[in-house]
Amino acid sequence: MRDMEQLKMSLKLYKDSLGDERLKVREDKRLPVEVGQIRILFWMPNEYVLIFKVEDDGLVHAVPLTEWVSLTTCSLRLHVRNYTWAPLPFVVYLRKEVLEEESYPLALVRPETIEAVLRSVERS
Repeated sequence: MRDMEQLKMSLKLYKDSLGDERLKVREDKRLPVEVGQIRILFWMPNEYVLIFKVEDDGLVHAVPLTEWVSLTTCSLRLHVRNYTWAPLPFVVYLRKEVLEEESYPLALVRPETIEAVLRSVERS
């Protein structure tokens, strides 16, 4: 029961941190969206996504990642530099233009890592 109480408190803290602020990357600093990127979206709070497919029409397939690792059913943890993320158990679809305007790549992961994340999401 104690774990459930901690989970509820973590979820409440996360919800309390949500805002509607969205910052834009300066045009001269924007980088193209590529498969394998972990990008930080400059929203409030910051959001993270792992890009696994970019369609020709600009639709991007991504797995959201969270620093709030206790809030996900996925057991996989990604450790990159000073970050630890866990995938959320679903896929999101974003526009390439939005990602270029409102996010920046933090890391590029190997295809094996993408496959492991997608397997973890599917199992969850």
